[in-house]
Amino acid sequence: MPQSSKIQEWVVRLWLIALGCTVGFLIGEGALRLFLPNYIASAGLERNFFCHFDPLLGWGPLPHVSGLHRRDGFGVYVEQNQFGLRGSKDMQKEKSSPQYRTLILGDSYVWGYGVDQDMVFTEPGVHGSDKELINFGVSGYGTDQALLLYQRDGISFDVDEVVLAFTPYNDVENNLSARQYGHDKPYFTLESQALVLHTEHLKENPAQTLINTIWAQSRVVNVLFTAHRTFQNWQVLQRTKGGTATPGTGPLGPNAVSDRDRKGIALTLALITKLRDTVLATGAKFSVSFIPYKPHILHKVSYNHPLVPLLAKELETAGIPYDEPYFMFLKQAELKSLFNPIDNHFSPEGHIVFSRSFVDSDMREHTRNLYSKIPLAP
Repeated sequence: MPQSSKIQEWVVRLWLIALGCTVGFLIGEGALRLFLPNYIASAGLERNFFCHFDPLLGWGPLPHVSGLHRRDGFGVYVEQNQFGLRGSKDMQKEKSSPQYRTLILGDSYVWGYGVDQDMVFTEPGVHGSDKELINFGVSGYGTDQALLLYQRDGISFDVDEVVLAFTPYNDVENNLSARQYGHDKPYFTLESQALVLHTEHLKENPAQTLINTIWAQSRVVNVLFTAHRTFQNWQVLQRTKGGTATPGTGPLGPNAVSDRDRKGIALTLALITKLRDTVLATGAKFSVSFIPYKPHILHKVSYNHPLVPLLAKELETAGIPYDEPYFMFLKQAELKSLFNPIDNHFSPEGHIVFSRSFVDSDMREHTRNLYSKIPLAP
């Protein structure tokens, strides 16, 4: 048989295979939509599923989306309302009652990575108070993206206070980077002590957008992924025997803070100061809350991540109030597990404890500007 005929034969075979797969996919898609009309989509990478490309933010929260988030040994239900926030669909921008409203900015710790919708600390059933906590957390955000999100969307919410939850694990590095978690992101530089925003590199990837859309909408893809992720989660739990993630080789001391970190602290302080000024201009209060560093909790270290007291000192100098719930977590850790078994995020019990620093006035007074009252980390 001539070489050209063999090539033609292989082309026909490949075309028939592709056609068969397409027809099979469409039949399966139709059957699943018919027999599983209430099927809940399953997400893996939360920034691909619960977010979409945003020319200002890099990735922005997607409104009107829900699904099962399956990662790191867990499968939890997530629902984002008309504003793209994890919160009630009854949420309004305007205050409809005299109850105290707090808008909380942050990353996956605020968003509620690894816990079901009704277990996030901003939910009334968790914090158990008559105050309203508005969850403006987006997984993966640094202070820079939180600032931009508030300036564009958060400023239109009528609130009494805005709190920035600062994560010492990676917020400083996030603020220094133009790309995180496989996504381009906006970033600021300090030029003559002025913040300069850079977004010129942010461009939508049509292929990634198409993949994200298929992932979110296709029943067939979701069934296959759910089976795969369920098996992977089972493997993770078998390997760790449901135990706690290794906290690392040991506690971090001052020597762990690099020159790059110190540069990042200066940039972070400038971003927080800009956020503070923007919030105060609306008539609301502003403060910072530090996320407790899990490895130090597990090692029973008497101080949070070494970046925290350094930033706290700068905040005090700038007159920016902050709360340090680390010691509250350290005390409670003796009684319960406050973090997810496989990663560093809060467990449902951790969300309950964290909520107290927003709704318990006595606890908040105790944690306010704490490093001005105690020695800094050694």
